[in-house]
Amino acid sequence: MEHDDAEDLPSITSIASTVLAAPPSCVAFVPHHENIVIVGTYSLHEASSESESNERTEGISVANKNESQSRSGSLIILEWAQGEAQYVLYRRIKFAYSALRMPHLYGAVLDLQFSPKEDRRDYFAVTTSIGYILVYRWMPEEQPHMQLGSKITICEPSILILSLSWVPSSPQWAVVAVSTSIGEVIVFDTGWSLLFDNIIIPQKARIHSLEAWTVAWSMKGPDAADNNYLLYSGGDDSCFQTLRVDIEDKAMELGRSLAVSSSDKRNHKAGVTAILPLTSFGEEEILLTGSYDEYARIIIQDPNKNWIVRCEKRLDGGVWRLKLMSERPGKGEARIYRVLASCMHAGARIIDIVCAPDECSIEVVAKFVEHESMNYGSDFAKGSNVVVSTSFYDRKLCLWRPPDE
Repeated sequence: MEHDDAEDLPSITSIASTVLAAPPSCVAFVPHHENIVIVGTYSLHEASSESESNERTEGISVANKNESQSRSGSLIILEWAQGEAQYVLYRRIKFAYSALRMPHLYGAVLDLQFSPKEDRRDYFAVTTSIGYILVYRWMPEEQPHMQLGSKITICEPSILILSLSWVPSSPQWAVVAVSTSIGEVIVFDTGWSLLFDNIIIPQKARIHSLEAWTVAWSMKGPDAADNNYLLYSGGDDSCFQTLRVDIEDKAMELGRSLAVSSSDKRNHKAGVTAILPLTSFGEEEILLTGSYDEYARIIIQDPNKNWIVRCEKRLDGGVWRLKLMSERPGKGEARIYRVLASCMHAGARIIDIVCAPDECSIEVVAKFVEHESMNYGSDFAKGSNVVVSTSFYDRKLCLWRPPDE
């Protein structure tokens, strides 16, 4: 059996914690305002025989077991500060549709992602369990709040939108990709419409036989030959897919069908739940993946365009999300990446990945295990050097300091 690096590491202690009003599914620091944390929540309800709605604390599930079940969600905003003797974490305000002051979303929240474009870092998108996304703008005024930009219907209300990824480098910076509970990957332009209910014509394809848990754009940018972008997806069918996507204005208007350029079902022993592009050496892009099989893997394409595993490390919990914390030079051509991993029942891990043309390694450098249930959401505030992590069943949110590099 593989030796677990984390067994030899002392667990990091939180500097602040709180219990939330609902189970957290995702979390993010507000860019440039890292004292603010936004939490998305997910609750499953089942009507009793008296037709009353009772909340259930089940994990994130994509299938309704019966028609009496429904999902709800909310966005919770918290602010943290360093007091004289301790860190203080307190709730600022809780709402979803900020313009209407509604206490809940109509559906549960599955993912929350801020735009990566520097002059649009205050925009973020929220995916829901009922077929649409919400685009907000963070307003850092005297009374900080979220401004709703648009509600965009993507698919039928019975379909959950499980993950979202903004295109990283393009004039079409408002283009996003999402993955769904019926195995679809969908690409569309948010357009920053101020219409409250905006129906779009997406590019899409049903490329997984089960849930498409995650989607991520390549960091390489458009191909010089055809100007297409690479898009990766992972599903509960253990399949890792690569697509080539045309995001030029004409293609987006036509709503073309997406096409798979390569498919791999050999490297992951269970569902593919996280994909994080790291770097490229020439034409070779290096990706970090996470899986329900509890492994983080570095994968690359060989000369025949087949995906192969360069190295892997067991993290003792399903690797639900991966977040890049930092990048620094190593020896020679090597680069060292520090990554925050949300590992479901195992809590959070910080791993260092060394990537070079002829070598690769993954090392666990820290663990956080104060959570008593599924760690689905974590984030890192680089300027403040603080990690926020959450757990689902016990509704706990913690702040903690990562180790120095």
